[in-house]
Amino acid sequence: YISPTDKIAEAFVADFLHYSRALCPNQPEANLSDEICDLARKNEKLAVKLSTNDHLLSFLLQLKITDNEKLYPYSIMTSVLSGLVAARMGLSLDATLKCMTGALLSDIGLCEMPTLIGKKDYDGQQLALYMEHTTYGYHFTVEQSIDRDAAECIRCHHERWDGSGYPEGVSEEQIPLSAQIVAVVSGYCALTEKRVYREAYSREEAI
Repeated sequence: YISPTDKIAEAFVADFLHYSRALCPNQPEANLSDEICDLARKNEKLAVKLSTNDHLLSFLLQLKITDNEKLYPYSIMTSVLSGLVAARMGLSLDATLKCMTGALLSDIGLCEMPTLIGKKDYDGQQLALYMEHTTYGYHFTVEQSIDRDAAECIRCHHERWDGSGYPEGVSEEQIPLSAQIVAVVSGYCALTEKRVYREAYSREEAI
């Protein structure tokens, strides 16, 4: 017998490794940067550590149930890339882990509003609700004892350097560094993903 928790933990690690090694293969001849691949291997160990957190696993299960085709894999990819950026910037293992956690659960609040996932256009009421997903995610994760820094990353990942973001409209250094990383990475992931209303951008176009 394999418990649901063990199943989602196993699936998460497998999915994380899949994306990580697609970006940073183990084969030396396939790599453009040995350094980034070394960082990827360290982050894969952090992902295994995340897979032991039952509260985080319950959120991952919720993401899979809500949208296994888009939201869940998007969350994994955002976590993989955010972890690589954080590590390459020289953040500590602990800070990188928190950034990966924040990225992984950055859109958990959308599970409360599944009809808005992937939409191109929102009416006024829908947009107001959508903009609450960061606050929802913050409170959900804090209530389940997810690290407070990771929760702040979730709350602030739609803030913008010029103060035009949400939910608080904070700017510049007021935005946690992890949230700045996730904001850039999530934008990149969104652009390189095919949507019902457009084709995916190439990596070069997205950058």
